Amino acid sequence: MRRYFQDRYALSDEGVRDFICSVIWSALLNISLMFPAMLAFYFIRQAVLTLDTGEALEHGALFYLVLAGMLASIMFCIALKQYDSAYTKIYEESARMRISLAEKIRKLPLAFFGRRDIADLSATIMEDATEIEHMFSHAVPQLYASYISIGLVTLALTLFHWQMALAMFWVVPVALLVFYLSKNYQKRTMVDLRNAKLQISDTLQEGLDCIGEIKAYNYEKKYSDQLAALLDGYETKLIRLELIAGALINFSFILLKLGLVSVALIGAWLFVQGRVDLFTYIVFLIVSAGIYEPFNTVIANMAGLSFLEARIARKKEMDAMPIQQGRTECA
Repeated sequence: MRRYFQDRYALSDEGVRDFICSVIWSALLNISLMFPAMLAFYFIRQAVLTLDTGEALEHGALFYLVLAGMLASIMFCIALKQYDSAYTKIYEESARMRISLAEKIRKLPLAFFGRRDIADLSATIMEDATEIEHMFSHAVPQLYASYISIGLVTLALTLFHWQMALAMFWVVPVALLVFYLSKNYQKRTMVDLRNAKLQISDTLQEGLDCIGEIKAYNYEKKYSDQLAALLDGYETKLIRLELIAGALINFSFILLKLGLVSVALIGAWLFVQGRVDLFTYIVFLIVSAGIYEPFNTVIANMAGLSFLEARIARKKEMDAMPIQQGRTECA
């Protein structure tokens, strides 16, 4: 597993260890968010048994307050560890990545820079480093943690009542299918956007470098029209990407919200038929209200995740560049 993550995301030895810890603590945080629901289940079960038997509650309010305080303390400790692993450690890996890139650029031969625009190269490298840092602190560990936590909860609830579990979790693979089917389209569109942005940057730089010649040959209008056409094309592509990406993200959110609706409807139908008791019905209603939150965070970063592979590929390409050979000492 360490080798897989290290090769796929171009992480250092220390970085891949921190990444796995971030996934584990994020999964534990997702599971710990179910603690209030578990406490509610326990109380509801005791209350339902009390209504059936007519006896007093087994535990008083003080017991539930102490138990709630203990669970809150555990959740707080897990959240602190998750924050440290998902942000502090990831930012340390980002610092190592930036230093490594700077050292790599310092050792590249001058011929490498002669074939490239220095301003564009530096802007691209810094943008990629910033986006990789953001995705690894806010989305990538949370994505794998969502798989783990929802998989464990799905298994537990399936053993508890498979029909209600099916009503709750059928929306998850459908939402993931929408996410992955749109991934290639968003990746292509973001590549087109980047090429259009580079073309605009080159045109602006050309205008600044050749402003005297442009005025001397009365080229202002043609140059302005060319630049305006590039800006209009970039704006059109950006609007199309934002519109389609926003529609897909909202559609995924709506699909996840349908899980609560399906639990309510199918649970009511099973309850009327006597195939599920009141306690089980209430349990699934409470769980379905918050079980999809980890995926909501991932879906909100869908566009960045779609383009993450291209950014990592550029980083790997930079790491694979041959460095300048020769002596490093001054005579």
